[in-house]
Amino acid sequence: MSTEPRTPQRFQLLSDLHLEFPLPSHKHQYDSYTIAACAPYLVLAGDIGLLCQFSEFLRFLQRVSRDFEHVFLVLGNHEFYRTSRAAGLDAALRLEAQCAGKVSVMNRRRVDVGDVAVLGCTLHSALSRSAAERERILMGLNDFHLVGGWGLKEYEDEHRKDLEWLRAEVEAVEEGRKVLVVTHHAPMRRGTSNPVFDGGVLGSAFASGILESGGWEKVHTWAFGHTHWCCDFVEEVGGVRVVANQGGYAREGREGKGEGGGGFVKEFVVEV
Repeated sequence: MSTEPRTPQRFQLLSDLHLEFPLPSHKHQYDSYTIAACAPYLVLAGDIGLLCQFSEFLRFLQRVSRDFEHVFLVLGNHEFYRTSRAAGLDAALRLEAQCAGKVSVMNRRRVDVGDVAVLGCTLHSALSRSAAERERILMGLNDFHLVGGWGLKEYEDEHRKDLEWLRAEVEAVEEGRKVLVVTHHAPMRRGTSNPVFDGGVLGSAFASGILESGGWEKVHTWAFGHTHWCCDFVEEVGGVRVVANQGGYAREGREGKGEGGGGFVKEFVVEV
C-alpha cells in the first residue's frame, strides 16, 4: 500500500461574471474579459453570459478553455434570459460540442477528475410556501419575465429534479473519492448572501436550506454563485466547505465580500 500523501486536485472558481453587460468602452465583455490560469481546471458556476448570445459566448469559452485542461460550466438563471429553458439547453450543448472537448456543461452531470467526483447542476432554490411571498417573487424576479414559458411550477420542478439527482449521485459516489458539488443557487442561507438581505421577501429565490438539513457528509466542497457574495467557510452540520467567488455586475465593482472570504479575485483556487 502506498504511503505517499495524496495530491489534491485544484480548481479555479469564478461565477456571476455577467459578460452580457456592457462596459463604457464595449457593448459586452465576452471578447475583453480575461482569466489567467492559476489551476488546471476552471469552474464557472453560472451567470457567465446569455445563451441567446451564442456566438459571443462561444468565442469566450473557446478562448478561455485553451489555457485550462478542462472547463466546467454550470448554467445559472441569467443564461436563459431572452430564450426558453429548452432552447437554452440546446444552445448549451452546442457550445460544448464546439469547444474541442475542453468544456463540460454541468446540467445534472458527473465528471471525474482523478479521485474527485465533480457533480454539477443549477439547483434552483426551494421557494417560500407563503402565497404573498410567492406573488412577490413572481412579480419581482426577472426570471419569470425574461425566460420563455417559465413560471413557478417550472422553477419548482427543476429544483425537485436537481435535488433528487444530486442526492442520488452523492450517495452513489464510490468510497475513497472526494466530492466537489457545483451549483448556481446557494445550498444554505446563513453566510451565503449579504446580511442586509436577511429576512427579505425574495430570499427563498436565492438559497435553499439543503446543507442545514444534513445528509451531505460525503461532500468535501460545495461551490455556488447567484448571490453576488464571496465566502469561504465550513458549515456546522456535515463539515462541508462552502465557497463562492462571485464577480457580480460591473457596476458593483466586483468587490462582494462574505464570511471567511475577501472580495472577488480571478485567481481564487479551491483544492479538493
